[in-house]
Amino acid sequence: MVIINKVWKIYFILLVNCISSFLFAPYGNAASLSDARTLEETNRCENCDFSESTFYEASLRNKKLRGSDFTDANLANADLRRTDFRDVIFLRTDLRGADLTGANLIGADLRQTLFDDSTQIDQQWLFIWKLVNEGSKAGDFPEINLSHMSLIEASLQRTNFSGADFSDANFTATNLSATNLSEANLDDINLAYANVSEANLSGANLSDANLSETDFYQANLSRIDFDGADLIATNLKDTNLSGANLEDAKLWRTQLQGSMIDEQTRLSEKWRFVWEIVNNGGAGQSFEGMKLEAVNFEDADLMDANFHDADLELAVLSGANLTQADLSDVDLESAILIETNLAGANLTDANLKSVLMIGANLEGANLEGVDFSQRRGRTRFEKITGTIFNLAAAATRWVDLFTSPSVFFLPNTSESVRSAIQGIDSGIQLLDVLQATVAMTQTVQGGISAVPNLRAISLGQINLSRAHLSEANLRSANLANSDLQGTNLLGVDLSGANLEDANLSPTIDRASELKIYTILVNAKLTGARLTNANLTKAWLAGADLSQSILANVDLHGAELIQANLMGADLTDANLTDADLSQANLTDATMTGVVLEGANFCETIMPDGTVSQQGCEPSVSD
Repeated sequence: MVIINKVWKIYFILLVNCISSFLFAPYGNAASLSDARTLEETNRCENCDFSESTFYEASLRNKKLRGSDFTDANLANADLRRTDFRDVIFLRTDLRGADLTGANLIGADLRQTLFDDSTQIDQQWLFIWKLVNEGSKAGDFPEINLSHMSLIEASLQRTNFSGADFSDANFTATNLSATNLSEANLDDINLAYANVSEANLSGANLSDANLSETDFYQANLSRIDFDGADLIATNLKDTNLSGANLEDAKLWRTQLQGSMIDEQTRLSEKWRFVWEIVNNGGAGQSFEGMKLEAVNFEDADLMDANFHDADLELAVLSGANLTQADLSDVDLESAILIETNLAGANLTDANLKSVLMIGANLEGANLEGVDFSQRRGRTRFEKITGTIFNLAAAATRWVDLFTSPSVFFLPNTSESVRSAIQGIDSGIQLLDVLQATVAMTQTVQGGISAVPNLRAISLGQINLSRAHLSEANLRSANLANSDLQGTNLLGVDLSGANLEDANLSPTIDRASELKIYTILVNAKLTGARLTNANLTKAWLAGADLSQSILANVDLHGAELIQANLMGADLTDANLTDADLSQANLTDATMTGVVLEGANFCETIMPDGTVSQQGCEPSVSD
C-alpha cells in the first residue's frame, strides 16, 4: 500500500468523492472541492457538507469540524482522535472501527450511528449514544448533566431525571412521557414536538425553552418558570399550572383547555382572559374590537358572541360553537376552522384570507362581502375544501349521491390539523388525504333549507372542486379562474357573477373512479360572465342564462334542456353534442358557434322560430 501524506490523503479522498459524484451521481453525494480545500488549508471545515462521503481509514485527527453534516458517510477505521465534532450530524454514519478517543461530541446527533466493539470512544459519548439509540429503559439518573447534548427522538419515558441539567440540550421529538423532571434545569432546551405528557416537571426551569407543539397533556407544570419560552401550538390541556410563570411566554395557539391555574400563576391579561373563555365559555359575550390574534378557542362555546371588528388572525376555532355569532368585519386571516359551527353567523365583510376551513357548518350564515382570497407565498392554508354548507332540500337529496360533497368527520382535531396541513404542503387534495365522507345533506325543520348569503363574495382562483353550494346566493360573486369541477350548484343564484375562465367540467372520484358532473340545474345565471369558461358536460337543465356572456365557452356535451338563453352572447362557443331541447335562444348571438351534433328539438331559435332538429319521429310519421 502506497504511503501518502495524511493531509493529501484527505484531499485525495475528497477529490475522488467529488469526481465520482459528478460521474456517478446515483451513487450518492460527496464533499465539495471547496470544503476539501478548506479542510486541507486550515485543518477546519465548520458547517460543511460531508454527507454520503467516504473517509475510510482517513485521518481527521485534531480537525475542527463543528456543525458539519456526515449523514450516511463512511468513517470506518478513521483516526478521529481529539477532533472537534460539536453539533455534528452523524445520522446513520459508519463509525465502526473508528478511534474517537478524546473527540468532542457535545451536541452531536448520534441517531442510528454505527458503532462496533472495535470503535474507541469515551464513555460519556457511548452513554449518550445508548440513550439515543436504545433508550433509558425507565432508568434512574437523578442530577445527571446532559447540558448541550443532542437526544433527538430518544425514548426516555418513565425515567427519573429529577434535578438533572438539560440546559441548551436538543430533545426534539423525544419521548419523555411520565418522566420525573422535577427541579431540573431545562433552560434554553429544545423540546419541540416532544411527548412530555403525564410527566412531573414541578419547579423546573424552562426559561427561553423551545416548546413549540410539545405535548404536555396532564403534566405537572407547577412552579415552572416559562420566562421567554416558545409555547406556540403547545398542548397544555389538563396540566397543573399552579404557581407557574407564563407572563412573558409566547402562547400563540396554545391549548389551555382544562389546565389548572391559581392566584400565583402569572399570566398576561390577554392569556388569562383566553383561559377563562376556553374553560368557562364565552356564549353571549362581547369581544368587539378586541386583539385576539393567535388565540386557541378550540371547542369553546361562543354562541351569540359579538366579535365585530375583532382581530382573530391565526386563531384556532376548530370545534368551536359560533352559532348566531356576530363576526362582521372580523379578521380571521390564516385561522383554522375545522368543524367549526358557524350556523346563522354574520360574517359580513369578514377577512378569511388563507383560512383553513374543513367541515365547517355555514348553514344560514351571512357571508356577504367575505374575502376568501389566498395570500401569495403561503401554501399551508391555500385551499378551502370540504366545507359543509347543508343546503339542499329533502326533495333534492338524490343529487348528493352523485356530487359526493366533501363532508369531513374528524375524531381527533390535533391529528386532523396535522393531516390537513401535510396534505396541503405536499400539494395533495385534502379530499384524497382525508378520505371525505359522502353524507346526505341535512335540512332544517319543515324541509326548507337555510342558505348562506354569499352575495358579492370574492372567490377568484379558489379551489371549490366538489364543494356543496346548492341554492346559495352567489349573486355578483367573483369566481374567475376558479376550480368548480364536480361542484353542486343546484339552484344557486349566480346572477351577474364573474365566472370567466372558470373550470366547471366533470372530475373523477379516485375511490370509486366514477365521473362527477358539475350541477347547475335550475341555476340563475342572468347576466353572468362566462367567457372562456369550461362547461364541458355540465348539467344546466332549466338554468336561466339570459343576457349572459358565453363567448368562447366550451359547452361540449352540456345538458341545456329547457335552459333560458334569451339574449345570451354565444359568440365562438362550442356546443358540440350539447342538448338544447326546449331551450329558449330568442335574440341570442350565435356568431361562430360550433353546433356539430347539437340537439335542438322544440328549441326556440334566435329568430323566434321553433326547431325540430333532433326530435325523434312520432309513431304516425
